[in-house]
Amino acid sequence: MRIFISDHLGVHKTTRQMEEWFVKQGHEVKWDAYYNPRLMDWCDVAFYAWSEGMFAQCVKAGWGSEECNGKELFHEFHELDKETFTMKRKPIFVWAVDIDIWFRQSQGADFGQAEGLFYMSKDYFDVMDEEVKFKENFPNLPIRHLPCSLNLDEWTYKKRSHGKKIAVVGEQWMSKNPFMITQMLAMLPDDYEVHINGVWLEGGWRWTKHQIEHEIKAYGLEGRVFFSTTVESIGHTMDTWLEDKNYLVTFSAKDAFSIPVGEAMAKGIMALPHNFAGSRAIWGEHVWDLLPELVDRIQNDEYNSEKYLNYVKDHYSNDVVLTKLEKVFNASIGTK
Repeated sequence: MRIFISDHLGVHKTTRQMEEWFVKQGHEVKWDAYYNPRLMDWCDVAFYAWSEGMFAQCVKAGWGSEECNGKELFHEFHELDKETFTMKRKPIFVWAVDIDIWFRQSQGADFGQAEGLFYMSKDYFDVMDEEVKFKENFPNLPIRHLPCSLNLDEWTYKKRSHGKKIAVVGEQWMSKNPFMITQMLAMLPDDYEVHINGVWLEGGWRWTKHQIEHEIKAYGLEGRVFFSTTVESIGHTMDTWLEDKNYLVTFSAKDAFSIPVGEAMAKGIMALPHNFAGSRAIWGEHVWDLLPELVDRIQNDEYNSEKYLNYVKDHYSNDVVLTKLEKVFNASIGTK
């Protein structure tokens, strides 16, 4: 099976696992950040990660309609690269994720041409559904859940225990509630430390890093907070950077999944995601609500590395998630 993956907003971060897994199963996969009629012509199945402009361009061209069969489509990639394609309807799948929902980037797109719609977060999809009204406007559109998935072989698992090092991973801006980091640390004994790996937004948002640095001094937390922008910049992979950490905590108010939580669990690290909307359906009992609860759980919860690994293995491993996706793709082209 030939699969075209378009991942514009994620820039291949969210779909790399998918591509590698399908190739391992013997399929051909090509990726592009943009709608690409050359790859639409090539593929058996098209998958648009994020329900935004690339999907909208694809269905506007008509690739998902029976009426496109035999039509000529001229496309100018740039001045020296022009081509005319004889169109044939292709099964097109689209994945509603996160920021595409909040910015309403799919409005006006003809979901009637889609072979199926996937959502990452049921809570976020419900917001989208209230606005698009899928059952009313696209009653024949199959809608399925598709979470992120992980290649467990990329993560070094071992049994771990309580300690003093807390990891925080991800781009830091207001949706990630960064000012909870210093509040948490100030409530913990003085021998706990936080290691923050992630870029802080620049431009008008650079005040957030300035404020964190101010709070570190104001709360007497000097020497207990450590910053890095990317793991590569300090000679690590994420797997090796997490190796000496005892906990991973998220404070996010906006997430459709939270990949760092799954990555930490795959290593046997206690991961505690904040109660963002929809989080309990994803991470269950591992979610925390209020800071006093978080501080107590860090110090007193039973530490069970095997339990964390099994949670990810059973729910979000590539073999669990992508095997189901492969079956859907195969059914769309009439293969088993």
